[in-house]
Amino acid sequence: MIPRLRARELRPKYVVDLSNLKELKYAKKDGNTIKIGALTTVDEIGKTDLFKNGCDVFHVVAKKFGGPHIRNMATLAGNLGTAISSSDFIPTFMALDARVKMVNDGSSREITIDQLIPSKRCVTCAPQEIMTEIHFRDLDSSEYCSFEKLGRRVIMDVAMISSTVYLKLDKSGKKIEGVRAVFNRLKGKVPERAKKTEEYLRGKEYSAKTVEGALSILGSELNLTSDYRASKEYREDMAKVLFKRALDRCVEKIRGGVSK
Repeated sequence: MIPRLRARELRPKYVVDLSNLKELKYAKKDGNTIKIGALTTVDEIGKTDLFKNGCDVFHVVAKKFGGPHIRNMATLAGNLGTAISSSDFIPTFMALDARVKMVNDGSSREITIDQLIPSKRCVTCAPQEIMTEIHFRDLDSSEYCSFEKLGRRVIMDVAMISSTVYLKLDKSGKKIEGVRAVFNRLKGKVPERAKKTEEYLRGKEYSAKTVEGALSILGSELNLTSDYRASKEYREDMAKVLFKRALDRCVEKIRGGVSK
């Protein structure tokens, strides 16, 4: 927000500081649901031992997020609220099918990440409404979520492309029961799920042939653009590479026992 204010891209009449609302800083487990307060920082997310097994993806995302000074200040709600493709926690929460709690004076509602972010730099926030919590179901031993990011540097750089994959295998560890594949960009300017690829994978046995077919479907879904950082062709090729890496890691972790 600060750079955009300085560039006169934003001209708000008022700017409200919520940083003293300490009650919105938490990460806890309530039954089988993990709840994260809107003002919880990326650094706090990276250090908490709440995210274990299939949800340790948060430690990976936090480690690759900005630098130490940014992680100490950036909040989860702030990262979601930017509503741009370089916000690493947007695809992570989308892959985990998270919901966001929005509160105003006297009422509240819950919406999905898709509903929260309809387009670039646009958030469906009603007047006098604030984001207070993000929550999602904890994962069991048959599930895993993996995040892969490609940039010119490991940290302090936005992703050229990123892929986040949630996967659930059946009891035999062979058949795919559930999958969500999210990219920082698929064809638009905000993170998006590759739903045709997901549909192709769902119900199939995991194999080299299955992955090859999924990559072909993914290729038809990708419609990226070129800029000074990378060409369209390079981005689309690397999107497939990162997707396969994330998918393979999910299978490896589930079959091997996530804690190992």
